[in-house]
Amino acid sequence: MVAARVVQGAGGGLFPLCMGIVAGIGAGGGLLMGGLLIDHASWQWVFWAGALTAGFAALGSLRLPDGGARTPGRVDVPGAGLLLLPASLTMLVAGGASGRLTRRFGPKAPLAAGSRDSPSITGRGPPSSRSRC
Repeated sequence: MVAARVVQGAGGGLFPLCMGIVAGIGAGGGLLMGGLLIDHASWQWVFWAGALTAGFAALGSLRLPDGGARTPGRVDVPGAGLLLLPASLTMLVAGGASGRLTRRFGPKAPLAAGSRDSPSITGRGPPSSRSRC
């Protein structure tokens, strides 16, 4: 059991290292490929390279093994509600205060709705105007 935990810990330490190596190779390779494409072809080929890569990935996905038979599942309604709750409340607050905030902050009104002006949106006034007990 202890030996298995040692192997598990070593694998947990290697995973971030491997992800960093892959990200570094991808970033360096992407910069190199983009520079070569722009030097030896036109800038449009940078976008065609991404399209070709996506096409090869789509063709490669056709070779994946079948996942087997699937049984129909049930929708987790409470889980979906909890997943959508933060986004819906943000839209509600930003939408309700958009008139006053848009005049004051411009197009960054939804960002301001969740920050300093939250007490004034709720109708309690700014924090400085509330009485301290």
